[in-house]
Amino acid sequence: MVNNPAIRLAVIRLIAEDDFITDLVETKLDERAINELKNLYKSNEGIEYIEMIVKDRANTVEVLQFLDDQYDLMLVGRRLDNESPLVSGLTHWSFVLELGIIGDILASSDMKCNALVLVLQQQSTIEDILCIPKE
Repeated sequence: MVNNPAIRLAVIRLIAEDDFITDLVETKLDERAINELKNLYKSNEGIEYIEMIVKDRANTVEVLQFLDDQYDLMLVGRRLDNESPLVSGLTHWSFVLELGIIGDILASSDMKCNALVLVLQQQSTIEDILCIPKE
């Protein structure tokens, strides 16, 4: 997609205000992927990287509502961790668990969003499922 001049790509990363980190390895992998994206496409004006600091679940919903009708396709990551301050307390609002919390919010009728929402989930390990700490 990024090589097509007719397509504009925006990568929007929501970051918890209190720097909530549950998995240092995942955080490092995320940082490496973001840095690779920035370095590979820094001269491409069709790619935009935005970090948004979010303080709580209400602020997360506000940010998602701000994105409402700006995009045609939204790729959303789905994590097993629902304890992040970004989404804590939103799990009881989730109607379609397969979409994850953010995907479910984006796909809800409250969003007035016409974008396609594609939810990506990393393959779960037995440690993830059983909540066993990684060494």
